Amino acid sequence: MDKNNKNKTNKFKIILITSIILVVIISIIAYLNFGNLKNASPTAPTLSVVDSVSVDTTTTDTAKTIIKEEVAPAEQKETTIIHKIVSGNTLWGLANKYYGNAPLWPNIYRKNIETIVKPDIIYTGINIEIPNLEGSGHNLTKIDSFNIAEGYYLSYLAYKKYDEKKANNFLRIAKRFRTTIVDSMK
Repeated sequence: MDKNNKNKTNKFKIILITSIILVVIISIIAYLNFGNLKNASPTAPTLSVVDSVSVDTTTTDTAKTIIKEEVAPAEQKETTIIHKIVSGNTLWGLANKYYGNAPLWPNIYRKNIETIVKPDIIYTGINIEIPNLEGSGHNLTKIDSFNIAEGYYLSYLAYKKYDEKKANNFLRIAKRFRTTIVDSMK
């Protein structure tokens, strides 16, 4: 009986030690990966105007659209449409119009973060860029998901200044689009 108890104790110790070693290794890997994400600094994209101009027939004359091309660091191109804000426009409505999926409005906010300070307020008469999706509003690509997650995260940062509960909802949604998002502001 003593020999059986010793064997069980030894097996338990081996399993416990192995588990601890695995947890330590996984923790080190996770820490190193988080450090790489934290130190990564995105490069600002370069904008250049393309010669083609098109007019959106569903809007007024003031809402002429100019297609722009943006070269991102990974040499991917993101095309945008210039939209002049008219009375009654909202980011939600613009996302519904251009993407057919209103909850993707943070993608527009992401592209216009310097123009639109607070996501709830856009001013009549300003021009904003509407980034085109690689996929569609209901069939996003990985790049689309990444961009929308970034938009939700930027919305989280904007709302965090005055409405913590609303901000946390945006962070939660951002994590749905991209699970590697970590709140570095805490």
